[in-house]
Amino acid sequence: TPLPTAAPTPLPTMSVREFISTIALQNGDEFNDQNSYQSRALSWLEANPNANTYTDNQLTQRYALRCIYESTNGDGWIENTGWTSTTTDECDWFGVVCNLQKSIERLDFSRYNNAISLYQGNNLVGTFPPEVTLIYNLYELDLSENRLLNNQGATGLDWLGEFEYIEAFAMYNNGYVSNGIPSVIGTLSNLYYLDIAANNIAGVQLDENMFSPFEFLEYLDLSFNDFALSPIPTTIGGLPLLDEFYIMGSNIRGDSSGNIEFLRTAGNNGLNMTYFWFDYNNFGLQGIPTEIGGLTELQSLSFTYNTHGGTLPTEFGLLTNMVEIWLGYNDVGGTVPSEMGKMTALQTFEFFDTYITGVMPPEVCNLPKSNGQFYGPCDDFTCSCCNLCFSSDKFLDKLGTSNKTNASNRRDIP
Repeated sequence: TPLPTAAPTPLPTMSVREFISTIALQNGDEFNDQNSYQSRALSWLEANPNANTYTDNQLTQRYALRCIYESTNGDGWIENTGWTSTTTDECDWFGVVCNLQKSIERLDFSRYNNAISLYQGNNLVGTFPPEVTLIYNLYELDLSENRLLNNQGATGLDWLGEFEYIEAFAMYNNGYVSNGIPSVIGTLSNLYYLDIAANNIAGVQLDENMFSPFEFLEYLDLSFNDFALSPIPTTIGGLPLLDEFYIMGSNIRGDSSGNIEFLRTAGNNGLNMTYFWFDYNNFGLQGIPTEIGGLTELQSLSFTYNTHGGTLPTEFGLLTNMVEIWLGYNDVGGTVPSEMGKMTALQTFEFFDTYITGVMPPEVCNLPKSNGQFYGPCDDFTCSCCNLCFSSDKFLDKLGTSNKTNASNRRDIP
């Protein structure tokens, strides 16, 4: 009779520290400094009595999230529900969204305040750490309205390049300083949403080739930076899925003839763009190109404070989906084309403080504008259906004030 064999000896399991050292971005050397944010994150994880029951994915995610917390002064966040808990599932922490497999797919630190309908941020300060790249299923990252002032310069966001499949990135209003848009942005070819507005990106013109890879891009906001009298790259006009494009207050100029070649390209391509806001660039546009008539899906157009001249193109009449047009504070002249009477969806048409003269065509006045607003100049212009007239030395309010805000029309990542 064969002797009974001994029970197999179980293979030793790695400790939390040993496992985290295998995924650490600096191969564990970052833990030599006991005061580093990585060491503090690891100590927090080791102190969790449940840590040995976590899957590798849970350990990785919780370590990466705690690195974010320690590196951006998590104790000073406005909202950090769940982030200090050793028992709450990380998928239930503030700003964290997971899929059914408990893998993190979205991080949102923008903290939208529903009570006042404004983004207020969450008071993240310091450096947003590269350990976020350990969350390999992350598709959307929103850092808007914070103060991540240490992620600066051309390489401050290089860790983004590790996200091969990231689809949405927002860093609106962070005071981010860079000499031009970091080149790593141009490598994120799967983006459908990009918002880097209201930072300190300055000194370098927009790269014509940077936007070529963005075949899935639907939303683009580059507003309130300084692109050194750059024209808008025509490659943006060739993005097949672009829906909303904002580039306000960004020191943009036209091409050599004073036109927006981007609009010509977009119109010729029949781009399905619905929003285009170009305010506060002040470079003397020599008229809106007639090719704008090819943007038949356009619903919102804003060109205020650009000192542009020329006249309103009759091709406006092709924009039958247009809901709102803002053209105030410009040198545009001529008359309102009667073709605009074909804009059956038009609700708002503001063109005060311009050189437009004559009479508002009856075709426009007869549009079925429900609670709409037509605002024109007071001098040398007659309008029986306008709610307000305004010029540099005259102001007559028949209904109210403009319904357009001067801030970026920022839309949340859907």
